[in-house]
Amino acid sequence: MNDHQYVIHLWEKIPEDFDDKEDKIQEFESDREITLHGSSLPEAVKLFEDVSLTHSYYDTSSDLSNSAIWKNPNAEEFEDSVVAIPFDVQFSSIELAVYPNFAKSTVSLKFELYSSLGQFITSKDSHLSIGTSDDKLTYIDVLNMFSHYKSSTPKGMVRMVCLGQGAVPTRMKFGLNFHRPSSETNLPSNICFNANVPNEKIILKPGTFRWCTIFDARAQKIYLHNTSFIKGGFKDAEVQVEVYRASDAETFTWNVELPYNGTIDILEDKAEAINNFLQHEVGWVAFTCNSPFITGYYITDYNKGVIGADHLY
Repeated sequence: MNDHQYVIHLWEKIPEDFDDKEDKIQEFESDREITLHGSSLPEAVKLFEDVSLTHSYYDTSSDLSNSAIWKNPNAEEFEDSVVAIPFDVQFSSIELAVYPNFAKSTVSLKFELYSSLGQFITSKDSHLSIGTSDDKLTYIDVLNMFSHYKSSTPKGMVRMVCLGQGAVPTRMKFGLNFHRPSSETNLPSNICFNANVPNEKIILKPGTFRWCTIFDARAQKIYLHNTSFIKGGFKDAEVQVEVYRASDAETFTWNVELPYNGTIDILEDKAEAINNFLQHEVGWVAFTCNSPFITGYYITDYNKGVIGADHLY
């Protein structure tokens, strides 16, 4: 236990007058990060009034095995890795959290903005490399990055492309933080998710299945993204949406078409009908897609400064 290391990431800065008299906090990595060692974790957590523990992340930075690096099987046709991130100006910020826990294989990050219909808007280089000996905790606010386009593109998708010259860390776990403060409360999400590395076998899949919980359709967003690691692009997707309730075997069903590189909030125009179907109880929604590349996230926000979220399952 005492040999383990823990990292707590804070949503607010550490107060300048914070006094660690009992030496429970061993290191300050930045103004929003604390590194703890061994059994100091339970005691150190008590020093803060509000703490939310969400995910733990494997530290693969010292993994030198061959399996720690993913080789692109066809660098001419495939990107080294991609990530889909919602772009929605309803939030004050949408942060990509980059942790210093990657295996050593230098990767640069490029960000592309698409409209909800899949139209390419623009791209930007983050000027950040990961998988190096200089890695450190970094937050990238994609809303701020593309702030010039908030009016013209209030909703869409940011596609992060990982450029590793044919090789990337096999395990690339990131965090995704949706912020929408209310009064003095700002406790955003922390979604733990991975980048999608190129795998030729995925292309052969006829489709994919995703699902998540619906807590309250009026206070929730469920984003679906349709993008891939294929440089030449893939196809538009047809998605069957089915909502289930606990009281019986009835379903509320409809179909949507999701353009390639497009994004949709499937609850946006059906919230009232879904809540009526669920009789204001918790339900579930399933997505049957004819493309293997559909991903997404679900976010619950009651406008109180506290946001719950996760990736689709």
